[in-house]
Amino acid sequence: MAGQFHSHYQPFAVLPHVNQLIEHDIDNSFPSDHTILFFSVCISFWLVRKKGEWLWLMLPCCVAISRIWVGVHYPIDVITGALLGVISALFVYWLVPKLSSIKQLLALYEKMEQQILKRQVEKLLNM
Repeated sequence: MAGQFHSHYQPFAVLPHVNQLIEHDIDNSFPSDHTILFFSVCISFWLVRKKGEWLWLMLPCCVAISRIWVGVHYPIDVITGALLGVISALFVYWLVPKLSSIKQLLALYEKMEQQILKRQVEKLLNM
């Protein structure tokens, strides 16, 4: 969605001396989808597990650097991707506990509904 507000072609399509290391179709490079994915997943694991913090931070950074290295993204593409990934992970981390209370309310409602239906069926059978 961010690519709808700003777009530019990959470095290998625009700059003459970029060493393109992987085959890639020419397309909008902003932001880096790989970087968004890796940052959101790894930061989510880091927030939940609180172990191996260096691994969860180094892995998405390596992916971001590799996207620049292979010539398919500019630094601004991966920086924006990293920010979007971190923001989305934090948002989901904040949202999930709120959803669990909704799930508890739904479970309570379903339990009450089952009890009411059970009573109604028993009444019908006893008639």
